[in-house]
Parts: sequence; C-alpha cells; structure tokens
Amino acid sequence: MLRGLAVLLLLISSMLTGLAQLPDMIQLLPDSSKLERLTGLEKARMYYGAGQYVKSESLLFIELENGTMQSEDFLMFANCLMATGKRALASDMFKEYQRLSGNEYGAVADMVSGLFMLDSAKVPIERVFTTTEGVHSASFYDGKIYSAKNGSLYSYIASCPGELDAGTYMGLNISGISSVTFFNGGFSAVLSAYDPKTERFNLYEVEREGANWSKAKRLKFCDPEINYLHPTLDEEKGILYFSSDAAGGSGGFDLYLSYYSGSKFGEAINLGSNINTNFNELYPNSLNGWLYFSSNGYPTNGGYDLFRYKMLDEFTPVVKNVKTYNSRFDELAIVMQDPQHFIINRNTSSGLFLLSSTLPGKKIEFKGRILDEKQNAIDNAAVLLLSDAQYPHYSLSNSKGGFRIINEGSAEEVNVRIFASGYYAKQFILRSNEKNELVLQKIENVSIVKVIEVPVKNDTADVEYYAGDAVDSLPPKETIHDNSENIRGVILPDTSKFYVIVGSSKDYDFAYRIWSNYKEDFPSLQIIKFGKSLYRIGFMAGTNELDAVSALRDAIEIRNDAWLIRPGFH
Repeated sequence: MLRGLAVLLLLISSMLTGLAQLPDMIQLLPDSSKLERLTGLEKARMYYGAGQYVKSESLLFIELENGTMQSEDFLMFANCLMATGKRALASDMFKEYQRLSGNEYGAVADMVSGLFMLDSAKVPIERVFTTTEGVHSASFYDGKIYSAKNGSLYSYIASCPGELDAGTYMGLNISGISSVTFFNGGFSAVLSAYDPKTERFNLYEVEREGANWSKAKRLKFCDPEINYLHPTLDEEKGILYFSSDAAGGSGGFDLYLSYYSGSKFGEAINLGSNINTNFNELYPNSLNGWLYFSSNGYPTNGGYDLFRYKMLDEFTPVVKNVKTYNSRFDELAIVMQDPQHFIINRNTSSGLFLLSSTLPGKKIEFKGRILDEKQNAIDNAAVLLLSDAQYPHYSLSNSKGGFRIINEGSAEEVNVRIFASGYYAKQFILRSNEKNELVLQKIENVSIVKVIEVPVKNDTADVEYYAGDAVDSLPPKETIHDNSENIRGVILPDTSKFYVIVGSSKDYDFAYRIWSNYKEDFPSLQIIKFGKSLYRIGFMAGTNELDAVSALRDAIEIRNDAWLIRPGFH
C-alpha cells in the first residue's frame, strides 16, 4: 500500500513550491558540497529540521521506494505530509510508524489519534502583530517584545491593535543575534549569537552599564564547536533553559538546563529522554509550572508543534501537545504576557508572524451568606465582582442571605463589594471553597433639622429654602421644621426600571440633605418615595442588568455606599 502511495506523493510534491524555513536553523545547513556527501535520509532530516518540508518530502518519497526507511523516518514523513496538507496520507504514515516502533498504544498513539479528531478546544487568535520584517525568536520582558532582525536585537511596543512600532535598536555590541532572555530587572541578559568563524551559535552574557552594554562574554559551559540556541531564564527557580546539539543527547537538538546562582551559571545538564526525542526540541519557556517547547520529534499537526512538559513526581513525566494553538504551520515559541495572555511565534511559507491570544479562563464558583450584625440574613443584597472584565459579574442574595457568583479566571480569591438597602456598602475578599460569611453594618437614621429663611415682605412671598453643608451657619430669621415634601418634588419609582441609590432615610429632611450634597455629581438624581415613609435618593439606571450594573460601577467611584434596586424589589 505504501509503495502505491509513492507515485501520488511524488506528483503532489512536485507541484508545491512554497517553503517555510527557520532562520537560525537554515544557517546551520551545510553548503552544497557537504550536502552531496550525505545520504538521502540525512539530507531529508536536515531539511525537515530547517522547516523545508517540500524538499524533505521529496527525498523521503525516494527512500520510501528504496525501502530504506525506519520507524522514526515514517514519523518524520507523516509530519511533513501534515505540513503540506496531505492529512489522509499522513494518517497512513503515522500508522506505519506506530506499527514499526511498537507505539500502537499509549501516549504517542493518543497524540496521533488526537491529530485527526475534530477539535473544539481551539482558542481564536485575537490579532496578528505585523512589522516591516518578520519577528524572529520573540521574547517578552517588562511590557516589551524583543526580537532579532538581521542579526541585531530590537525591542517593540504594540502601538495599536494588530501592529508593532518600528522597533528600537538595543545597541548590543555583538552581531548575529538569534534570541535573548532578560533578567535582573532588565540589566542583564543571555543571548544566542552566530559566530561566522566557527559557524556555530553560542550563548553570551551581557550587562547594562548606564545607556551601554558590556562586552559579551561566552558562558563557560559553551563549547565553541557546539550549537546553543534559544535561552530563557526562569528567575524564580534560577534555571536557564536552552537547546543544544551537543553529542550524547537523544538526537538533533535537545533541551538543557543550567542552574543560575545569582552570579554565575553552572554546567549544562541534558533534560533526558522523558522530553527529548530523536529530532529537535527548541524554544523552551517556563510558564505556569510547565516547560513549554517546540518539537518536530513527536506526532504533530505539521513540522513543529508546541508541547508542554512537567514531572508530576519523581517517576511520572508528562508531555502534552498544546492543541489550543497548533496548526499545520510551524509553532515555534509561546511567551507569556500574563497568566491568560500569550504571544505565539508562527512560521509559515509567507514568513514569520507574532500572534496574540487569550486563554479562556476556567470558571471558579464562590459562595457565601450576607448577614447583619445580629447574624440575621440580608436578602436582595447585590454582590458585585470587582474586576477588569468587560462585562461586570454580580449576584443577589436570597431570603437566607445566600449568594453564588462565578468568576472566569484562575484566581482563587476575588474582591467584591456588597450593597444592600439600609446598610453601609463594604468590600470583601471571597475565597473559593470557603463559607464566606459577610457581615454588613446598618445605617442609623439621623434626624436633620433643616434651617429655612422666611422673608417678611408680604404674606404671599415665596419661601426660600437653604440646603447644604453650610446651612447650619446661616443666620435664620425663623427656624421651622418642615416635612411637607414640597421643597423638592418627590417621585414614585417605575417598577419596571433599575435604580442606582446613593442614600436612603425615613426622614425627609435627611433625604433632602443627601440629594443636595450629591446633585452636582449625579445630574439626574431624584428623591424617590418607597412605601409610606422610606425615601431613597437615586437615579434611573436603565431597563437591563448590564446597563444598570455598569451605571452602579460608575456611581461607586463617587459614592462608595451606592447600591442597586432591581425591578420587582421596589
């Protein structure tokens, strides 16, 4: 069957001309005279590692006809076919690889089957950062993106959605830079750079001295005749990760680490066969407790895919394909802006691109009860989640004071503000998996005597009323108690509308005083009568909950004790 596919593969491959290629790996390809001395499989492997899948595929077709391919060559062939869009043929090659390698069951078989399943877990790419030139081996530090361009290092800032600025030259006195990792507040860096004399990449350390950088020093464990690529420093753990093709590894480029003491780097240590394969593992990055990397040595969607690795315990390694972001193109690296926002470096036949995406947050439930100081339940209290989410999340307590609110994110603790009529608003911290019994303090009504001045020109003269913070200092001609409600028109609530309330009282004078104090901040503020003797000072906040809660969030910037009255609770 496989021999029968060979002619079809040759015909299809001959029609494809587009090439994807990895800049630093292309530099490591031998010249034409050295290439001619290699076997067909050796050349196919080198082209495969450099992202030249059409060339590799054509060579593998010949080796398939000659019957020289081993199990790992079928894996390479399958990944090439996935990269060039021949998924049905790739499936047959994966099956042959599984049969010859004995990996018909287990983790590798699961990876293969996962490639051909309909995946609904894809996270949409939010935007593509574009620059005048492809951004290569991107890293992220202190709000900026760093990338090599023509052998020099530049920093970029997202000037507007989907675009980066022109880039700022970093002024490092070393050429041939491929990638960089910063630490010590940005005053130190380890970078990978190409030496044309040895035709190898090595790692160098530099220090910033004012506006300038020190002379680059090769790390002590680096052998000038061996390649070292893609450094990334996990400052919290004090570990430098990188890729190297040093002898004695699993094959191709392996992942290594070096412990950083704060002043020097230790020896290079191979991470072992739990993670490294016969092909290439590149671009390591430590994120959220996992080591992310790019590999073409596992079953992939095409060429290089993103994977993540961790040791669950001393004897249980886990390697997972990051299906969320992988495509038939080369996913080379993933860097983190924050725990939910990522930048992905993707290589295609059209060039190198930076993609921005956000992981969907997991939904965490927070429960609790809202009580008064005597441990009585408070119903209809609003629990407003204080976050930067586009849509505000809130909940209302039931007759037993209970509430339930969902947060989409990774936080096990959230800040909320509780609003309830007749109680002081208060901010609390909610913790998942806890009872969260929250106590509010009642607002005590205070009887305010309003001072009014009655002119004595004639019996029909208008009465002038004074209200405000300085009212008690006015020299009254006559002091009276007035509860006529004619000073300021009192309205009745529309039971179909939402209202934001900034104060309440059973005493009209006190309600008027609150209205007077806040009328400049809230132009539509009114005194609203609820029942026979309850006055609330507030404004209509719309007919839907989204608008109402948004209005409430704006109101509490001015009046911390503001709360929301919903339709049906008037």
